[in-house]
Amino acid sequence: MNHNDELRVPSDAEIQAAASELRQTIALKTGELADRLLDRPEFGTADWKRDRDQRDTPEGRRRLAKWHLTKIRIDRAADIDPIGNVLNARGFGASWDQIGAAYGISTEDAAARWERPATSYIEHFSGTSILPTRETGTSTTETEPTEQRPHNRIERSR
Repeated sequence: MNHNDELRVPSDAEIQAAASELRQTIALKTGELADRLLDRPEFGTADWKRDRDQRDTPEGRRRLAKWHLTKIRIDRAADIDPIGNVLNARGFGASWDQIGAAYGISTEDAAARWERPATSYIEHFSGTSILPTRETGTSTTETEPTEQRPHNRIERSR
């Protein structure tokens, strides 16, 4: 008897649901690991609530940018697409230089790779609970001045 004939083939919708669950699990675990590496307060504690309540302040935004930059480094080491953390790091004020350094690429390459989705994300979510309004006067999509370097574009396959 051929057991392969009895195996059910999952539908595309079931595969998409499983992929979504996996992405959520990875995002949660990456956050937990970054929390541990940065010695952030445990979820639900008084210190955690204080940090959450300060999220709209310059210091709170700096801490959230640092947290997302750490998650980008974890993503890179685990060969995971960092796009969500890049968008959030940028939205909380991280520079392209910081994002590029976290991912191991140049400032120019980071901006070239992620500026369009970051701009769209920031414009869509700015001023919401997801991405509180920035208090600085600079554009979130400006690239930092750097010396001119050749653009070496090496994309990793997934």
